[in-house]
Parts: sequence; structure tokens; C-alpha cells
Amino acid sequence: MNKENLSLEISIQKKISSIHEQIINNLPETSRIAVALYDEDRDLLKTFINSTVGEPPVTNYQYKLNDSYSLTQIKKSRKPRIVNDLDVYKNLNKEHSKKIAEKKYGSSFTYPIFDDINKFYGFLFINSEKKDFFTENNLQILDPYVQLLSIHIIKEVEISKVLTAILHSMLEITHHRDPETGAHLKRMSAYCHIIAMSTAEKYKLSDEFIEHLYLFSPMHDIGKVAIADKILLKEGPLTKEEFELMKAHTIKGREIIEGIIKNFPIFDGNNLKMILNIIEFHHETLDGKGYPKGLSDKKIPIESKITAVADIFDALTSERPYKKAWSIDEAFAELQKLKGIKLEPAFVDALVKNRDEVEEIKNKFVDR
Repeated sequence: MNKENLSLEISIQKKISSIHEQIINNLPETSRIAVALYDEDRDLLKTFINSTVGEPPVTNYQYKLNDSYSLTQIKKSRKPRIVNDLDVYKNLNKEHSKKIAEKKYGSSFTYPIFDDINKFYGFLFINSEKKDFFTENNLQILDPYVQLLSIHIIKEVEISKVLTAILHSMLEITHHRDPETGAHLKRMSAYCHIIAMSTAEKYKLSDEFIEHLYLFSPMHDIGKVAIADKILLKEGPLTKEEFELMKAHTIKGREIIEGIIKNFPIFDGNNLKMILNIIEFHHETLDGKGYPKGLSDKKIPIESKITAVADIFDALTSERPYKKAWSIDEAFAELQKLKGIKLEPAFVDALVKNRDEVEEIKNKFVDR
């Protein structure tokens, strides 16, 4: 197997595609490998990575695990499921089942991904256009690849969560001095996920991009740990001089992450770029009047634009030392005023049109 293709310096997508190529060399009728990650906070299975011969049948898709009896049973049993004739599922009404049926796959293999301490990460799906493909002999050939795929998925998720854990630790060390902590971080992740999923087709956002945005968006304000309490916790408007000091949290955040990366060089280039873009540019605006660099419109990274909408909405609807929480209607009205001037219109619209999900998130992750 090509070790270069499995190094930590390339994306998880390339790693999975490389392994799929190796499997096809041994079992040419292996049509699809796909991974869905599990979000325990919201009981969601979310498409993440796929390597498919032809067009992938299911992307930019999420589904509540508890709504699927069969997948719930696979998770409980921790045993793979083999279906050697997918015609038995052709009349199911669930969207993902229909899409799989349309591809005319003949058989499937579903593997629950657990680590050594029984932590559940999601599912690995393998499909073949051939019926009765998953024979005992073929399963023996597939087994080492399945284990390798699981290891890479677990490692990818855990590495991606390292900086989030560091962020939480830093905030705990500073005694939660920034009021934008805790539930705010989970709401930020969820709002960004809603926006990205709703606009994935328009902006051609991959599942990998969306998942990493979900994981990394809570880091946006990590630089605030370097801002003095008299500014960070001031009850009232900041002076011009104080606001200039507050604005420095974007640069200080980038410096903090670069210091972490220097000491722990475990992140690939694509992930690092997204993290830094979110931290440094989430206060840039379409009109070029944001900070720290005054970027405008298309010069602002898309992950920064999405984070900006989620951050402003959550700031408006949360209580702060200097203000009461706004209602969702009031916050949406303010976002509409900023749309096209400060904020990307499609991302504002994505949040507004998914009000039910927004309310669910706001009610689930409440500041204590």
C-alpha cells in the first residue's frame, strides 16, 4: 500500500480514496465506500467521506439515528450487517434508502465504528453492484481494509477535536472569563452546520468541509483569552481605544493556534487553513469595513462568512454583561439589515428558513 497516500499531511478524503483503489485491485466490484459520523449531541448521522465509482448516491445528508431501527440495532450489537440482496429494501420510503436503490447496488456491508474504549463514531458503508458479493472469502479480503479505514476515521475525528479540547481547557483555566463559552460553542457549531448544509449545493461544499466547519467553528474567539478583563467583561459600550484592543483577538487567536501547531504538528494543511481562516477572518464583512485586514466579498473565505452569520445571530440572541438577549424575530430582522452589506445573503437566508432547527438548538443548548 502506498504509504505516502496515507500520511498525516493529506486529507482524509485522499486516504479513503487510496484505500478504495487498493480494495478494487483485489475486489473490482467494490463500488462504494462511505462514512457517516455520529453527532451524539443531536442524535444525527451525517455523511462525511465517500469514494464511489460514478456519482455518489448520498451526500450533504443527515438523519436521526433513532429514526432507523436497523442502524440502531447495529450500534447496540456492535456487529456488522451484511445484506446480499438489496432488493429487500427497494420499497422503503426513507430518502437515503431510495437513493441507494436508484444506484441499483446489489449488496451492502455496514460496519459500526468503535474505538478500544467503546466510543461510537459512526458507520462505514461498503456497496457492490453485484448481489451476493459479501461472501466469506471476500469478507476475509476486506477485513484488514475495514480495520484500516476505521482507524483513519477515528484518528481524523480525534485529531480534529484536539484543538476544540484545548480551547475548552484554556477557557476553563481562565475561569470562564469570556461569557461566550459553554453552550455558545455548541450552538455555534450547530448553526454553522445548518447554514452549510442548506447551501452545500450552491457553493459545492463537500461533506468533509461541512464536518470540519462544524468541529472548528467554536474556535473562532479563542484569541479572547488574551484580552484584558476590563475590556472583555465591560458592562457598557467600549471606547474607541478599547475596541481596537478587542479587535486584536483575531490576530492573537491566530498566533495561539500557530503556537499550538508548532508544538503539535498533527494537522494537515487543509484543516489548518480552515481553522486559521475561521479565527482570523470571522469579523471581515462584504463591504470591506471589517477587521483585521478589511477583506471584502469574494476575498473572505467561505468558512469565515458562515461563522460570521452564526456568531452574530448567537450574540444577538444571548445575554451579555452589556445587553439583554434579543428574540429570534429581532435577531433575524437585524441579520436581514446586514444581508448583502456585511453578511453573505445566502447564509442569512439559510438560517432564517430553518427556524425550526434554530429554535431546537437554542432550546437544547441553554446558557447556565
